[in-house]
Amino acid sequence: MLRLLPAAVLITGITNTSSRADYIPYIVNPADGYLVRLNSNTTLSEIPIKGADGVNYYQIGPAITLGAGSTNLSITGQVKCLGKVYSALGPNQGTYGPIDGSNHNFAINGSLQRTIISGTMVGYYVTKNLVVGIDYSISTHWNKKSIYTCSGTNSSRPEVVSASAFNEVLPFKLSFFLVNKPVDNQLYIPQTDLGGLQVYFSSRGADYGPAINPTSPAIMSQTTIPLRLAPSVINIPSSCKTSTSTGTGGQLEIRHGTLNSLNYDNTVKEKITYSCNFSALTKVRLRLDYTPDTDPQKRLPMINTSDKTKVIYSDLNITDESTGQSGKEININIRDSKTVTINSHLKGTNSEAGHYQGSAWLIATYD
Repeated sequence: MLRLLPAAVLITGITNTSSRADYIPYIVNPADGYLVRLNSNTTLSEIPIKGADGVNYYQIGPAITLGAGSTNLSITGQVKCLGKVYSALGPNQGTYGPIDGSNHNFAINGSLQRTIISGTMVGYYVTKNLVVGIDYSISTHWNKKSIYTCSGTNSSRPEVVSASAFNEVLPFKLSFFLVNKPVDNQLYIPQTDLGGLQVYFSSRGADYGPAINPTSPAIMSQTTIPLRLAPSVINIPSSCKTSTSTGTGGQLEIRHGTLNSLNYDNTVKEKITYSCNFSALTKVRLRLDYTPDTDPQKRLPMINTSDKTKVIYSDLNITDESTGQSGKEININIRDSKTVTINSHLKGTNSEAGHYQGSAWLIATYD
């Protein structure tokens, strides 16, 4: 994996109570919540797990157990107990529970592509090559758990509590997988909204809660505690290392400099070299990976750092000068060394003046 820089769970609980209103606590600031950070050095399984879809999934290191005090997990923010109230009486009427245990459910953002890795694990695609897995039983069913936070009557129930007060739902496990084994030694984990914790307090007794829809996108502001992956780079054993024309091994910076915002047409080219220790000529697939927006040409969005509503676009491509191949994905052969060119083309008129930047990743995998 090489990072390119052009120009510059649903967790749900319900309760067994005689209260007259159902409600879900909401995070006060949606930017807070659970933040998962992965270790920088790990291993990659040589033996894949064959998913229900027939795809081979290579596990990255062991499963990560996320609990209170875990070095991989941080918890920030406050939670408003009556985030959303399901009652005709209004938010200040009636008695709100619970007084005893509850059920909970883990789920991942339904806008992520979903697959069944095994009979006990659901996988969600963070990128086209990176999949996060969570236990099937706790992500598709209600599970009994004692959660007393935000319980009580109007007078005894707190208005706002710390997000860490819901630690009864911990620990839980996340596993990470690759679809294709990488050629180089770095794997980039982008910041990702995985979903969130929702605790549902119900007046209708145990085993009741909203229908679980794994394909429904999670709105982070409507979760009790959002769950996110922090951006990170993982180093894994590999056969190749990279160097770039801008001088850094893991990062290529493509700078377009200062352009006329009224009318611009500019191309910048930089080179990436793979140095490998293969015993024979080896087929490798190179692919540019980024998140496009609604641009019909599917170019790389570059955001104005002062006004994030303003966007220009880079037409980003890989070129193998020796064969003439060019595109967002190409196939090459490597034994000892191979150099490819990354082209960034900016073209437009009447754009807002300012500093624009965007990121993409060049992923090298065995073909």
